[in-house]
Amino acid sequence: MSNIVIKGWAVACAAPLSWRSAAVAVAATSMLLVGCGSDDSTPASASPDDAASSSATSEAPATSEAPAVSPLEGSWQAGPISLEETEATIRRHGLGRYVKDYRDNAPFFGDTVLTLTIENGAWDLYGKSGDGQPAPIDYDAEYEIDGDTVVFHHSDGSNTYRWQVDHDTLTLHFVQSTLPGYRGIPDEVFQRALYMTDAFTRQD
Repeated sequence: MSNIVIKGWAVACAAPLSWRSAAVAVAATSMLLVGCGSDDSTPASASPDDAASSSATSEAPATSEAPAVSPLEGSWQAGPISLEETEATIRRHGLGRYVKDYRDNAPFFGDTVLTLTIENGAWDLYGKSGDGQPAPIDYDAEYEIDGDTVVFHHSDGSNTYRWQVDHDTLTLHFVQSTLPGYRGIPDEVFQRALYMTDAFTRQD
């Protein structure tokens, strides 16, 4: 997709691309820290043993478990895939009437390797054709994983997929999109073309 950007995919930041604006507003939050003072003096009625017991209780180390990492998270790669292969995917899912318009507004040209990173709350898809540099396609999205379902959000809508990881292979199944279409092409067309033409293989 070195010459086209479709609002919301790489389209928003690559000069020639034009598909959907994918800027995600990140809300800034602040935390109020409240300090609590303590009195070093021990009440006259408290025994040394009581004071020692109280100190031991207050100094007990807190334990916490790190959140589990989903098998979906990590770096994945698919392809190289061709524009013709993505068109076949579109037809296979009953969307053949959009193929011509899709071809004129495709997110990439030529055989392209897709790299998908899903980590630290960020969902980013890049495409690399030949010896060119990786170009952003579907990026700056925030994701939520719930069981075998993942939803990733752009500023103007979200996409929902079911996912399956078998050893080092990731398969994505499109469920729905609330994103607006582009030039009369439903966002589902681009979603299926990019994420369902080929399975992804883990890279990390």
